[in-house]
Amino acid sequence: MRVRFHAPVKLKPPSPATRADLRRLVGLIAPFWKTLAVAAVLLALSSAVTLALPAAVRWLIDGVFVTGSAVQLDQIALGLLGLFVIQSLLSVGHSYLMAGVSQRLIANLRLDIHGRVQTLPLRFFAERRTGEIVSRISNDVTVTQEALTDTPLSLLRQTISLAGGIVLMLVMNAQLTLVIFALIPPVMLAGLLFGRRLQGLSTAFQDRLAESVVALEEMLSGIRVVKSFAREAFERARFGSRVEAAYGTAMQRARVRAVFVPLISFLGFGALTFMLWFGGRQVARGELTPGELVAFLFYMFMVAGPLGEFAGLYARVREALGAARRDL
Repeated sequence: MRVRFHAPVKLKPPSPATRADLRRLVGLIAPFWKTLAVAAVLLALSSAVTLALPAAVRWLIDGVFVTGSAVQLDQIALGLLGLFVIQSLLSVGHSYLMAGVSQRLIANLRLDIHGRVQTLPLRFFAERRTGEIVSRISNDVTVTQEALTDTPLSLLRQTISLAGGIVLMLVMNAQLTLVIFALIPPVMLAGLLFGRRLQGLSTAFQDRLAESVVALEEMLSGIRVVKSFAREAFERARFGSRVEAAYGTAMQRARVRAVFVPLISFLGFGALTFMLWFGGRQVARGELTPGELVAFLFYMFMVAGPLGEFAGLYARVREALGAARRDL
């Protein structure tokens, strides 16, 4: 991976991803495709087990709480325990395999970048600041590793949860499913709008933070010159301006978060309340069992979660493409 470092600039929309960038990213994980395939299978099986849990809760409520059957209670409890054991074992295998791939990928990236840096001419180091180079290398490696290892399997998990949840909900009660999907778009729209703003402010904050690190590194590396020419006040002012810029951006992000979290909570609980009201009326009319209504609650969260995660996954991929495009 080749990396180019630039001085921090004002935030602007990311440039379109190119096929070359995608090929570069795929090439980094190609040596690990067998391990990733096994981890993907384990993750898919674990997600499938998760989809079975709401159905077990439905049977528990309708078959035990309503009828009072102690025999069914024992059977369902044992079944749930078995599902939890299977899911735990699958998660252990998936987590271990992915940890191995992630750490090896980070090691390879660091070795590649270290070797590349040593081939650069002295003019490059004269034109760039050491703190900036170190900061950029560290950030690019982390962003690329997360996008290459976490994002694909997270996308698989969310896709299975979304598709499986929708199918099971439609099978149980198509009318209530349509009501749920009518309530999700407003929550999703608010999440996307605020999420985009938060992403931009988070990126700007990291840039401002990097500038303060650069100012500190330059002061420390040239401390003899600073003291010789009595430049302490200048350095304090320079570092202080960088810190204040980072503080200002952090407060902008805090203001957006202060509105975002309560708004999303209100919309989410409002949708939940309406669904409970609508589903409760169906239960009262005998069109839906109490267990089915509770199962719908679980499936609603399983479906709403992936919809919110897809935007974040897309942002991670774009950040990784930007990191891969940088060239030393």
